[in-house]
Amino acid sequence: MKPLQRAALAAFVAAPFLMPMVVLADSGSNAVGGSPGTYYVTQIGDGAIARVVVASDGSVKVDSNYISGLPTAGPDSAVFATDGTMLTSNFGAGSISRVDVGARKVLTAQVNKVLISTIADLALDPSSNAVWGVVYGGTGPTAISRVDLATGNTSSMNPDGLTDMGGIAITETGSRIFVSSHAGYIAEVDKNGHQVRKLTVQGSPDGLSYDPSSGYLFAAGCGGICEIDTGGAAGSRLALLKTFNAVDGDGIAADGNGHVFVAKSTCGS
Repeated sequence: MKPLQRAALAAFVAAPFLMPMVVLADSGSNAVGGSPGTYYVTQIGDGAIARVVVASDGSVKVDSNYISGLPTAGPDSAVFATDGTMLTSNFGAGSISRVDVGARKVLTAQVNKVLISTIADLALDPSSNAVWGVVYGGTGPTAISRVDLATGNTSSMNPDGLTDMGGIAITETGSRIFVSSHAGYIAEVDKNGHQVRKLTVQGSPDGLSYDPSSGYLFAAGCGGICEIDTGGAAGSRLALLKTFNAVDGDGIAADGNGHVFVAKSTCGS
């Protein structure tokens, strides 16, 4: 996702005053649902999260600044933790915040004990109650970070020198971690940040979303949306299936029901 880039995103309709980098869906159990449902959109520059409610008849209600009080240099990315709270990355502040969506308030301004400069995309590791993140455009030893949500202990890594980080995604069991690089590749890394396998793709891949129902990984920025077969949580594949070039964007979310939602910065939708 791209810090400081202004865009707008609501499901199926434009919301011109939102400035999001990610769309996150909550079907009630914090699992991403189909088209109808509640979607959360980060508003970079406003320090806020918008809520977009899509009804079964396709009607849409947008609540901009539904949650406020986050650093204005963010939020960039958002994920749900296992306890139902939301975690947001605030790249300008170097922090990850914890938010109570129901109460519409920030619970913890900074979860991570050590600041992570330009922290952007996040992915939850359900196997260890931790959240992983990448530094936007990160290349050095702090390009990938892991934060223990119980203690706030923060560790950064990039032992194999992966370059120009864009996005990150983790399988539903926490067994596999994928990162994207604006240099034109998707890589799988282990829990120590070492590269396991690597796939070259076109464009500058950025936002990533993993679909556990298919074992497919989706990446924005590939001159479209790349669909990548990983073989699933227990698999060992990383193979490009196709690129959907009719649409592209930044933040991306696959819902497990055949839909992929994209934040399009260029047209504000």
